[in-house]
Amino acid sequence: METENMENRKEIKRELGLIELPTLDITPYIGKKAKIENVRQYEGKITKKDGSKTYYLQVETEIIDTLGQDKNKIELRGSMIYGLYEDGEGNLGWGENTKLGNFLKSKKAKNPAQLVGKEVILIPTTNKQGRKFLGFD
Repeated sequence: METENMENRKEIKRELGLIELPTLDITPYIGKKAKIENVRQYEGKITKKDGSKTYYLQVETEIIDTLGQDKNKIELRGSMIYGLYEDGEGNLGWGENTKLGNFLKSKKAKNPAQLVGKEVILIPTTNKQGRKFLGFD
């Protein structure tokens, strides 16, 4: 886990209370088709307990809708994150029966780069924090 620079922090005393966070109704987009546009690899910022790095693949669809205007403009996309694994020799990849392995098989792709242009169906997905977003099959 990244450590905070202790010299730049400042304690504050403010009234705290329940606030309403911005939400987006994704219902109108569920079941729609979209094509995969981006497949990107990332190295995680948080390290595992054993000190090793985390790697993942972010797969995004084309823009589904554009909401808001100017500075508040949001480009809505379907997005999924798949964990990647590093073997003892430093090779990075996925297992045959992992979520990514099964997704690649279902899209008849031999590797993640071949997902670009493949069609998916948008579905509601919930992250670990309980927030819903647009994922895909």
